[in-house]
Amino acid sequence: KTRRERKISYITKLIESNALRRNVFYSHYKQTKEYFDLTIATTAKAILQKARQPYIVRIWVDGLKKSERFIFKSGLRKFAISVDKVQGVKNEQNNALILLADAMAGFMRDCIEGDKEMRELYQRMVEAKMVNKV
Repeated sequence: KTRRERKISYITKLIESNALRRNVFYSHYKQTKEYFDLTIATTAKAILQKARQPYIVRIWVDGLKKSERFIFKSGLRKFAISVDKVQGVKNEQNNALILLADAMAGFMRDCIEGDKEMRELYQRMVEAKMVNKV
């Protein structure tokens, strides 16, 4: 819902800050409705790439219902990931990390859908070693 100019400015500032170096993980799945299970799988792959023993995993998931927390946590345990906490967050709570994750998800969607300007920014992110496809 954000204006295009603002999106471009936000992503550009993230690239220039280098704050997310080696910390943006994403997966792209086609023609599936298995959103929940694939979110668990993508989360697990990102953790396994980044975490070093000993580690503590605390996860906040946009829109995760209270009843889904145990399922999400159990799903991660199937990947041999020890999880301290899984928490659902509503976007309306203005959680900075959820807003950042939403912005990155929208950005990646724009890239995948062929937005030329966003793809150029994506290339800059690749060159800055910010993104990792898992």
